Amino acid sequence: IKYTMALTTLNTSPTYRGDINLQAVNVRKLLALFDVTLDTANASALSKVAYQSQFNGDVSAVNITNIVLGVDKTTFTGGVAIKDIATQALSLQLAGDSLNADDYLPLEEPSSTGAPATAAAIEGPEEPLPLDMIRSLTMEVDVSLNKLQIKNLDVENITYSLKAMGGEVNQLFVADAYDGNITTKVDLNAKTSTAKAEVDFQVTGIELAPILQALAVESKAELQGAVTITA
Repeated sequence: IKYTMALTTLNTSPTYRGDINLQAVNVRKLLALFDVTLDTANASALSKVAYQSQFNGDVSAVNITNIVLGVDKTTFTGGVAIKDIATQALSLQLAGDSLNADDYLPLEEPSSTGAPATAAAIEGPEEPLPLDMIRSLTMEVDVSLNKLQIKNLDVENITYSLKAMGGEVNQLFVADAYDGNITTKVDLNAKTSTAKAEVDFQVTGIELAPILQALAVESKAELQGAVTITA
């Protein structure tokens, strides 16, 4: 790890700036030193991780800019800012190029032949929403990814945004897949003693046949056409 930092106006209002450069490191080998073994589908996953950024700030705020995070074949760029340390107001922007999430998933194990667990046993008791924590959030998050492969399915032009302030949390997820579009919007209002949530989920024009092929689902009927769902 290489870094530089300069401090100014120490006697009055201290400020600082600098940069960090982490050259490519093999995280798998690093964790092995602590007897930690990663169980991933791709045995080479996390074998090359690098990071660099610049930073500046003072006693009330921190800015991390020009982030370049490399994880194997994927590159993320962006910035993070704590606009007000006292209130922990956070801003995050992150953009990635192409990610194969299947490489990082655990190896699939043969399914158990035992009796399936009940839904209650799997999910457990319902936990109440932490309303006080939600009301204290001040956050803006914007994340995007050009291409994603997960469970052998291909998704493109992914954007996710989250805005939280004053007890309101608004989330929006948009992506393209198989000639169609997926949009999910979630609005949560925790200003009162009882939180209210609105969920809008839409799937438009997604072709069914290539999804079944990607999932290796065999069907005697040749299913074709597009799927449209609104909930």
